[in-house]
Amino acid sequence: MDTWLQSHLPLLNEKHFSMFRLIFEKSIVTSLVNLKHAQTLSILMFLLSIFSHLIHSYNKWTGDEPEQHHKSKQEHAELKRLQLLDQLDELLIISTGFKDFAFILKKCEEFFNYKRCVFYAYIPWSNQFHGTIGSELPKVQSMRGHVSSKQSMVFNSKKPVFIKNPHIYIKEEHIQLFNLSSVIFVPIVHDQQVFG
Repeated sequence: MDTWLQSHLPLLNEKHFSMFRLIFEKSIVTSLVNLKHAQTLSILMFLLSIFSHLIHSYNKWTGDEPEQHHKSKQEHAELKRLQLLDQLDELLIISTGFKDFAFILKKCEEFFNYKRCVFYAYIPWSNQFHGTIGSELPKVQSMRGHVSSKQSMVFNSKKPVFIKNPHIYIKEEHIQLFNLSSVIFVPIVHDQQVFG
């Protein structure tokens, strides 16, 4: 990939390079889905690390050109974000499963500068949740109850959701307990089932 990138630098601008990445990712994902490959997640994480390396290489090789001397803050932010995702990928690859979950949450706080990362188990047949892992464990474990219809939309989205104003989705007592100003919900999904 490095050799290909170097040989095509005269033809590549940032727009073409981004388009190449999207096409390549889409073709790999489509192939994995069609093959019903069992290790899809680890392959995708490996792909992210490859592209982080390629973006770094692209920026390094094109950095000598006069118009590239003043990289925008946005480019630096994107590179930092990719490096953080790379660190997370490495952490997930070396983890041994649920036994490392508390450690992974702690590292996410460090990597992404979150105030706290907490895991709430979700029981779909009773539509309940309860806090199980996180710092200030007594507070975390005190959060339990039924998932409301608004919360259910978030839990069942199966995608990360950023909520700037948590008052709509979280009880006032829990907002006060943790002094929440915003929340990111990241559903943990396996075989199309949300576990927390």
